[in-house]
Order: sequence, then structure tokens, then C-alpha cells
Amino acid sequence: LFLMAGVLYDRTGDRMIANYSGLASKMPWFSVAVVISFFAALGLPGFSGFIAEFLVLVGAFDGAINGSIVDIFMPILGLLGLVLGAAYFLWTIQRMFFGKYWVREESWLLPDLNTREWIMIVPLVLLVLLFGIFPNLLLDLANETVTGFVDYVNTQGQENLDLINAVER
Repeated sequence: LFLMAGVLYDRTGDRMIANYSGLASKMPWFSVAVVISFFAALGLPGFSGFIAEFLVLVGAFDGAINGSIVDIFMPILGLLGLVLGAAYFLWTIQRMFFGKYWVREESWLLPDLNTREWIMIVPLVLLVLLFGIFPNLLLDLANETVTGFVDYVNTQGQENLDLINAVER
């Protein structure tokens, strides 16, 4: 997303959403890349952000089922943040890329992506889609480390609990 903002800033020197409208008509490939990036950041299925948000929410709600009201409130607050973020992204897409073309400064040149930008953006978009469709490519890499870390925490936690119980006796 920062790369996408940088592309626009490089052409205009401006980052204000209100100063753009209808960019899809002048910069169609840039618009496609931004929409894919927004959808990935939203965590829509098929994009790289989905599996992360899904696993976090499943874990949060799973931990909240037998917990206190605070334990239930936190995942709901996270879900609310997700919904508000989605509303903001969709509003931004509608405001900047669709509708009648308009920019604050008529002197701004807004050509579509150049070769350097294609070289930077295409691999990122492909990775976003690849990891969205095949998340196990990353999850399998992390599995052994995460399992070892969980085992270590559980072992240390049990040792600390045994120590506390011994001191209390």
C-alpha cells in the first residue's frame, strides 16, 4: 500500500484522497494494483491477508468461549475494527478511482505504470494472490518453529507453576 501511495505521490506530490477522483479512467493498471492491494489488506478470501485474519479471529474467539466478558469483548472489538477498515477502504476506492475524472491540479501528469513500477508491483501482486490461494506455502515454513515455541512456552509455564506451588507450600 505504501508503494501504491508512493507511485501517486511521485507524480503529484500530494497524498490527499480528496484531491483525486476517477483515476481508473487515466491509470487503469495502477487502479487494478491498488484494488488488489486494498482487498488483500481487507483480508478477503483469495488474497494473502485472509488466512492471517481468519486464524487470528478463530484463535481469539476460541479463547473467548470459556472466558470472562473482557475475553469476549476483545475479539468483538477486533472484528469491529475489521469492519470499519473495510468501510474505509471501500470508500477510498469509490472516491479515488471511480466517478468522473478530476484532480486538484490540472498540471499533474498521471500516466499509467511505467516499466520500473511494473517491475516492482507485478511480483508483489502475484505473491499476494499466490499466498492467498496457497497459504500453506508460508504456514508450512513456520509450523516447526511455532510448534517448538509453543512447546517451550508450555514447558516453561509448567516449570514456573511448579515453582510457585512449591513456594506456596
